[in-house]
Amino acid sequence: MDKTLTLKQIVLLMVVYFGGYLFVFQGLILGMVSDNNYMIVNIIGSLLCMILMILISFKYLNQQFQIFKQKKGQSIGLAFITIVYLYVAAMIFNLLVVVKMNLGQADNQINNELFMKFDMIGFMLNSLIVAPFMEEMIFRGCIFHKVWKKINAPCGFIASGLVFGFMHIVASLISGSWNNVIYILLYGSCGALLCYPFYKSENIYASMICHMTYNLLGVLALIGM
Repeated sequence: MDKTLTLKQIVLLMVVYFGGYLFVFQGLILGMVSDNNYMIVNIIGSLLCMILMILISFKYLNQQFQIFKQKKGQSIGLAFITIVYLYVAAMIFNLLVVVKMNLGQADNQINNELFMKFDMIGFMLNSLIVAPFMEEMIFRGCIFHKVWKKINAPCGFIASGLVFGFMHIVASLISGSWNNVIYILLYGSCGALLCYPFYKSENIYASMICHMTYNLLGVLALIGM
C-alpha cells in the first residue's frame, strides 16, 4: 500500500531541514567556522542532518524502497527521461528569458561555483548525496506526495515546484538581485519536473536518482570549465 509520510514526520523533517540544516547549520554555524575547519565541519554537519532525516522517515523510505525494487527498471528509465526534460526546460528558459533579458548567471549557480572552488569535497558531497536526498524528501516526499494523495497530482506538481523554485532564489532575494528572481520560473519548472518520475513509478527513489544524476552532470560540467 502506498503510504505518505505522517503529519508528525513531515513537521519533524521540515524542522530538521529548514530550521536545523539551512538556518542553524548553514546560516549560523558554518559562518563562524574558520577556513581550516570548514570542510570537516561541513561534512560532519551535513551527514548528521541527513542521518537524522533518515531516522525520522525510515519506515517511509523502506516502504518506498520495496516499491522501487518492484519497478527498478521503470524507475531508472523515468529518471533518465526526466533529465532530458530538465535540460530541455533549461534551454527553453535560456532562449526565451535569459538571452532576451540579457540576464547574468543565477545567484544560486554563482554560489555553487564559489562553493566548489572553496571546498571541493564538501561541494561534491552536498551536490551528489545530501541535496538529492534532503530536497527530494522535503519537496517530493513531504510536499508533492502528500498533496498528490490528499488532493490530486496537478496540485502536487504545482506546490512542489513553487516551493522548490522559491528556495532556489532566496540568495537573490537576500542580495536584492531582483532581476535574478525570474529564475524562479526555471527552478520551479525543475521542481515540478522532478515530481514526474515519482508520480509515474510511485516511488521517491526514482526522483532521487534523477536529481543525483542531474547534479552529477552539472558538477562534471563545472569541473570541465
